[in-house]
Amino acid sequence: MSMSGRVLSEVANIGLTPTRVLSVRAEKNGTGSGGRVRPACYIIPGNPGAAGFYRPFMQHLWDVSKGSMDIIAVSHVGQDPGVWKRADLFRNDGGGVTTKSFSTKPKAGRDGCSAMHSTDVNTDGGEQCSFTVADVAEHHNRALHQLTQPDQPVIIMCHSMGSNLTLRMCHDAGTERRIVRVLHLFPCPAWMGSSPNGVRMGPILTGYQSWIRALQAGISYLPHCLVRGVVRLYMASVPLEYRDEYVDIVMDALWSTDGAVRTANTAALGGNEVRVIKEFDFDMLRMIDSRSTFICSPTDGWFPLCRVEELRTEIPDSDIRIVDDIPHAFVLEKSEEVAVMAWDLVRSLVTYDR
Repeated sequence: MSMSGRVLSEVANIGLTPTRVLSVRAEKNGTGSGGRVRPACYIIPGNPGAAGFYRPFMQHLWDVSKGSMDIIAVSHVGQDPGVWKRADLFRNDGGGVTTKSFSTKPKAGRDGCSAMHSTDVNTDGGEQCSFTVADVAEHHNRALHQLTQPDQPVIIMCHSMGSNLTLRMCHDAGTERRIVRVLHLFPCPAWMGSSPNGVRMGPILTGYQSWIRALQAGISYLPHCLVRGVVRLYMASVPLEYRDEYVDIVMDALWSTDGAVRTANTAALGGNEVRVIKEFDFDMLRMIDSRSTFICSPTDGWFPLCRVEELRTEIPDSDIRIVDDIPHAFVLEKSEEVAVMAWDLVRSLVTYDR
C-alpha cells in the first residue's frame, strides 16, 4: 500500500481473486481528535470498472484533503489478469464465496449479503462465464472489509453503476454500519435500461455480445500505431498530463493477452446492467438517506432529471446537487473539480490530526 502520498497500483488477492487495487495512505495510522480513527474513502467505479481511470481523481482528492484519509479504489472483478471467467470467483477460501452463494434467491431481511445475490447469470454458449452486477457487488463488499480496518469509518464515493452496487452492499448489515457517508457521483442507481443511453445502447449490449467480441478481435489485427492514434484522438478531451495513461489502459484492454476476455466481461456486465438495474431500492435509500448525497448532471443520459425528480419526490429530504458542465464520465475531464467538490462534502467527517 502507498505510504508516500502518491497513488500506488498493485494486484491484490481479494479472497482468492486477483484484483487491481489503487491506494494512497498516510505514513501513520492512528486516531484523530476525540479518539476517532481516520476514515477510509472507498471508490467504486462505473463500468468498465478499471480503477486506473480514477487515479487522477484519487491524487487530487488526496492533495486537496492534505492526506486526511486513506483512499482506495478497486477494479470490478473480471478486469484483471487471471480472472477471466465467472467460475474463477467460485473458489471457496473459507469466506463463504461458493457457487451456491450466487445461485440462491435473495432471503428475506438483511441477512449478510443476500440482497446482492442473483439468479440472473450472463451466459455465452450455455457456459457461465461473465460476471453479473450481483457478483461485482459481492466482490466489492469483500474488498472493502479486507482492505480497511474493522474499526475504520468508511466514506464511499461511487460512480455510475457503482451507486447501485453500493445500495446492494448496504444490505450487509456489517457494511452498512461502518458507512458514515455515501457520495453518489453522477450515479445510475436505477432504471438503466430505460434511460436515454440505455435505450440506445441496451439492445447492442444485450443482443450482440458476439459482435462486440468479433470487433475486438478484428481491432487486434490492425496496426498498433493506428489503433493507438484513434484511441488518443478519442481521448482528446482528457487533460494532456493524463492522456497517455488513459490511452494505455484502453490499449491494454484491446491488445493484451487477456484483453479479449476483459472486453467480453465489460460488454457482458453492461448487458446485465441494463437488464437488472431497474427499480429504485427506496427502502435502502431511506435507511442511508441522511448519509447520502447525489451529485447529478442535467445532461446525464444515464440518470436523467426526470429520474432525479422521482427520487426527490419519493424521499423529499434527499441531498441532491445538480451541477452543470461536468459530464457523466467525469474522470476523463473533470477529476480535479469533482475531487474539490467531494472533499467539501466529507471534510467535516475527518478528524485525524497529522
